[in-house]
Amino acid sequence: MIESTLRDAFPDLFAFIDKGECGLGYSPRVREFHLAVRPRSDVVQLLNFCPFSGKALPPSLRGAFFDALDEIGLTNGLADVDKAPVEFQSELWWLSRGL
Repeated sequence: MIESTLRDAFPDLFAFIDKGECGLGYSPRVREFHLAVRPRSDVVQLLNFCPFSGKALPPSLRGAFFDALDEIGLTNGLADVDKAPVEFQSELWWLSRGL
């Protein structure tokens, strides 16, 4: 699974994400790493580089995610996310497309 590959590439980053104590997070659905701007808030700063190794993180798939939803007729953005097929509730949608 790709998350295992990402975990292997960025072990220090995932160690902190797994602890859940420092505001670092990962959204597998859109392959985004982020830092919470305020504790327990939805306001985040996306990360382009690993803060521990300096290596570039894989690009976000947010745009591709909403394009894929559009292709199956769900054109209302965030309002349609809960109506999407189960594969779109995780990283399965982009893994199956080889993104």
